[in-house]
Amino acid sequence: MYKLAADDLLPDQPAVARRHRSPSRLAVLADAAPGGVPRLFTLSLTLLIAVLWLATRQYQGVVRDGRFYMVQALRALYPDRFAHDLYFLYGSQDQFTLFTRFYAPVVARFGVATSGMAFTVLGQVLWVAGLSYLASGLLRGRVQILLAVAAAIALPSTYALFGYGEEFASPRLFAEALSLGGLGLLVRGRPWPALAAIAAAAALHPLMALPALAVTLVERALVRPAWWLIIGAGVFAVAALAAAGVQPFAALRISLDPTWLAIVAVRDAQCLITAWSSDAYMRVIGTAALAILAMAMAEPRERRFLGCCLAVGLGGLGGTLLGGDLLHNMFVIEIQPWRAMWVLTLAVQLYAVPTLIRLLRRDDRFDLAKLVLATALVLLLVTNWVDPVIFAAAPLMALASGLVLWQMATGRALPATARLLVLGAIAAACTGAVALVPAYVGFVLPWTAKLRMLAESCALVCAAATVIGGWLIAAVRRQRWPAAALTGASLALLAAALWLWDARTPWTRFVEASGPVPASLAALLPEDASVYWEGGVELVWLRLRRPEYYSCAQGTGAVFFRATALEFQRRGEVLRPLRPLDFGKSVLCPRPSDDPGPDDPPRTRADLARVCAADRGLDYLVLARPVDGVAAREWNAPAPYQDERIVHDRLIVTRTSRFYAYSCAALRGDPAGRNRG
Repeated sequence: MYKLAADDLLPDQPAVARRHRSPSRLAVLADAAPGGVPRLFTLSLTLLIAVLWLATRQYQGVVRDGRFYMVQALRALYPDRFAHDLYFLYGSQDQFTLFTRFYAPVVARFGVATSGMAFTVLGQVLWVAGLSYLASGLLRGRVQILLAVAAAIALPSTYALFGYGEEFASPRLFAEALSLGGLGLLVRGRPWPALAAIAAAAALHPLMALPALAVTLVERALVRPAWWLIIGAGVFAVAALAAAGVQPFAALRISLDPTWLAIVAVRDAQCLITAWSSDAYMRVIGTAALAILAMAMAEPRERRFLGCCLAVGLGGLGGTLLGGDLLHNMFVIEIQPWRAMWVLTLAVQLYAVPTLIRLLRRDDRFDLAKLVLATALVLLLVTNWVDPVIFAAAPLMALASGLVLWQMATGRALPATARLLVLGAIAAACTGAVALVPAYVGFVLPWTAKLRMLAESCALVCAAATVIGGWLIAAVRRQRWPAAALTGASLALLAAALWLWDARTPWTRFVEASGPVPASLAALLPEDASVYWEGGVELVWLRLRRPEYYSCAQGTGAVFFRATALEFQRRGEVLRPLRPLDFGKSVLCPRPSDDPGPDDPPRTRADLARVCAADRGLDYLVLARPVDGVAAREWNAPAPYQDERIVHDRLIVTRTSRFYAYSCAALRGDPAGRNRG
């Protein structure tokens, strides 16, 4: 089965050396030409890459930012229905992308559920193809390329508050795929086709394409200094357009006023580095440490590419801190330079396995460094399922980077005392990680669907990693017998991953379903009434196809439109007496600091009346909990609704299948008002 002989694995090495340096057999196998790699090995690794993707990106439907692009498609189909929705009232993200032009016709033909899933699958296939194209342009050896792609997929994709290669349909997914293709062309020495691919990405999502453009320009300038003139000309053009008042560059002359900035700092906190949570900083530290280590172990051509990614990523953070957090510049805050971290994070995780393999080639003096790096990568992988483990993984990654750099610079082994300290650091990191697991599981325990998804994902990834390990052991030991068994295991895991991939809840399936709205739901509210549906923006947008009065989601445009920010804030204050589920829905929509906490007091008639009196344009309130003593229309949903929010460091899960509609006209004592039915 294997075309690699024992002497081919370690040429010119005596038998004793081979026994003491057996890990480097993996390095030789990784660098082997396609003809030296068993076909079943290649097939199995390819299948396992698919397993890793499906396991780490289970499909949850049209969720998170996917909702925005779906409702933009629905608005293109039904413009009158959404004209007064808060998300569209003063402008939306739709003006920054051509995505809707491709999405809307498909939604019109196939509906929300099918279109959302189809575009997700298409975008993900293109994304993996772009990643593979980039990897094959950077690395040598089929096995090494496949292992690098597997690691980039399996390791956590999170950079700050977002992640690359997302599990829902959005222009980000397609823009990233095109950007990866462009970078693949760049490393093959084809800058102009690379720029064309990145320009196509910018037409879909300019903020995701900008980092790839910056990497391309800097890399070319390092190779051919004449490109610095092109960069200078671009900077001059932007300054000229800003001076001429041409949008969006005119925003370079504007600073966010304190009122607007305060709203953005809460609702769009990702735009300001000083508003990030501590785990986001840990991810940056871990990524930067791995980048430096990868550069130290890389070949010159690879080092240049990684250096450009590092410069652009850290430069984006610096630009955000200076232009956004300190100067409050509108243009800088809107283009969010920190997003350049997606390219850096992906690049260094693509090099995680090659870096480990190259370190394995080093002699015994680096044994402890190998252990530190391997442990850090395992802990980093664990953060897929237990986020707080990043507080153990990142410092250990920094230790691995510093240790390797010191040993490469000095050529010395660590003194005994230092070795003990390093071993103590490894033990402390592992102990801390183990201690965090039950605490995190206890925190997530009320969220049963999330816990099940985490368990399924972890089981599939661990099983895939075990099969990959089996292949590598069999390959370096020249064992023929397990080939069929390992290939069969890969096929079985793929079948299991496909079976578990669609993780939509019954509620999500109901919300996304095509066909007529159930009669009981259609009769609940007049068609032209202004409605606040507690925690139900997806139902209102995607199933009822009508505007929502307020939701956490609708405030996403606050960073781009001052009027949206102010109206979002005003409507939140209107609803504040109810302490709705939308408060505390995520870190981007926290509850007011003076709210009572997880054990909310019952809502009263006075609370409802105060809300309705504060905005006479609001016609109905649909709540997930009844208000004693107030008449309401009830609707029993065909699927249970579940809401999760964090209140005072506790995860609060609300489940219900019954909703209660209250008429503001009746609460105002105005039965002849706008409300009907």
